[in-house]
Amino acid sequence: MMGVAMPHEARRLLVTASFIAIIVASAPAPAADLDLEPSPVLPPANGVAAVSAPNGKFDLRGGVIDGQGAGFAVGSYSLPVGNPVGVQFDALGGALGDAFAVAFGGHGFWRDPQVGLLGAYGDIGYSGQQGGVTVGRAAGEGEYYAGPVTISGLAGYQYGGAGTGLFGKAGVSYYATPDFKLDVGYSVQPLIADRVTFGAEAMVAEKSGFSLFGQGGVAGSDWSALVGIRFYSGPSKSLIDRQRRDDPSDHFDLFNDAVSGFVSHACPANWAWDPDLMECEEIG
Repeated sequence: MMGVAMPHEARRLLVTASFIAIIVASAPAPAADLDLEPSPVLPPANGVAAVSAPNGKFDLRGGVIDGQGAGFAVGSYSLPVGNPVGVQFDALGGALGDAFAVAFGGHGFWRDPQVGLLGAYGDIGYSGQQGGVTVGRAAGEGEYYAGPVTISGLAGYQYGGAGTGLFGKAGVSYYATPDFKLDVGYSVQPLIADRVTFGAEAMVAEKSGFSLFGQGGVAGSDWSALVGIRFYSGPSKSLIDRQRRDDPSDHFDLFNDAVSGFVSHACPANWAWDPDLMECEEIG
């Protein structure tokens, strides 16, 4: 009996969805004694506030992405829009390899700091690599809070010169202490190999909002490693409290991976990239 072939991007996105489902099914129930600090600026109404108060963060990150040197400045600004709803705006500027890169993103979301987050996300970016490439995304995002564990997911549609089709990202973060986080994830995008990611962040000084972080990833024979420093604005808070009451994570790692993959898999004239074989094939 012949079956119906599933598109390559759909198969890869199904893997990510299954990954999220397995984690959610095995996660513990949310802990009532998580001890998140109440906001001294905007106390939540009925225990719910998507963003405790207008706030921002800024970081400098650099390292290697798939054999290319990389350095970026990234900033975000979040604010409440009614207690259960918030928005965040992200911006990135820097260089990947020998070309500049710039990207902008936006989030609109509902959040309960004791339960989770659900919202919409979009971004668009441009890199001067290979004569210039633009890539954008429209997606839904979510987070589920289970005691010291955060389960996150992002899925939607990618468009532009770095590949068009479905994409997805899933991750698990574990706060070993309120000021130290470890995370692992898995992402799929058009054109490039699936990527396993890992990272850590440590809040060095709560009062000044200063933290150190690292991010890494492996996709086939390609790998990436970035380290950075981050500054959070606003009142003194623990890392877990800032990340569940204030600003969601940016998703510029996907932009960087897409551009790097576009460069790594650029095919010669009269050749085209085969996403199933993950290699260039001669046309005709």
